[in-house]
Amino acid sequence: MLGEGTPLVNMTAVARRIKQTFGRQTMIYANFDASPFTPGVNGSVCAASHRCPAAALPHSCCLTGGVPSEIDVVSVDMYCGRVGHDGKVSPNSTCPDPTSEARHVLDYYRSVVYPLLQPHHRVFLVPGLFGADNDSGTDEVLASKFESFWKLATKDPRVLGFKPCKIAMLSRIACCPSR
Repeated sequence: MLGEGTPLVNMTAVARRIKQTFGRQTMIYANFDASPFTPGVNGSVCAASHRCPAAALPHSCCLTGGVPSEIDVVSVDMYCGRVGHDGKVSPNSTCPDPTSEARHVLDYYRSVVYPLLQPHHRVFLVPGLFGADNDSGTDEVLASKFESFWKLATKDPRVLGFKPCKIAMLSRIACCPSR
């Protein structure tokens, strides 16, 4: 897996070298937050090999020129529907219930990510399978959320699989930022 702070130009060079060394059949996977897919500031669009000026994080890179051919699979960390201590979604969530996260994420992939993919590219979905408590109420909500992802994913030929994010300590782990 490539990502986590690597500029796109370096990521592409590393992916190219891996494929040269281990063969073209080697799958290269990169995980991003949503910022690299967002157009640049003031309507400018940066080249795919440059950092994205609109990104809040200094390591982000711009993919508005398309996902490089050296990368085979991409995913986007995007969550909405954080489960609170009571087993219910947080009131400040952008989703009315946890099971709607799948629909919101797939809508984003289809409208923003898919147009930037080449025919060979596939995607992993990253369900936010984390909650405030380890109890049956939270487990039921998260299982329902995953079922929603599963139902939508099985109907989408671009989806290769899942990379669930299940981290209890959200504030300490970069994988699953609370949004």
